[in-house]
Amino acid sequence: MCKFSVLFLYSAVMAVNIWSASCISEEDKAAIITAIAPLAQNCGSECGLDNDDFEKYKEDGSDMDPCFKACLMTQMGVLDKEGKYDGKGLHKAMEEADYPGDKDDAQKFLDELDRCFDAKGDNSGSDEEAKMKRADVLFRCMQDMKEK
Repeated sequence: MCKFSVLFLYSAVMAVNIWSASCISEEDKAAIITAIAPLAQNCGSECGLDNDDFEKYKEDGSDMDPCFKACLMTQMGVLDKEGKYDGKGLHKAMEEADYPGDKDDAQKFLDELDRCFDAKGDNSGSDEEAKMKRADVLFRCMQDMKEK
């Protein structure tokens, strides 16, 4: 039970870092946390993380394991299966999804993410290091957007 609680709390931090608090309701945040928790658990296992790692990230996700970031971004569809950022694919998925929140706000979020990645990111390279760098850039973009 403790492991699930730590993952749940960590997922809450992740959700807040990924979606700006002004874009979604408390109910939608809870749904996102519920959706992210199993992804976080799978990625934690895949990257060899333990409860101590999740406890450390719970307070501050800025020093998160690069493997975990890349895995989570891939699981969430932010990075494609080759580890590349596919903004067009995200926009299309958002248009087609039964998204519970305001789709205009979500599209604005994705537009800003596109702009940030275009300015700071690099989709060249197909090795794990390049994938982890892209995930790191996207996390920083999302954190910057949250602070605006």
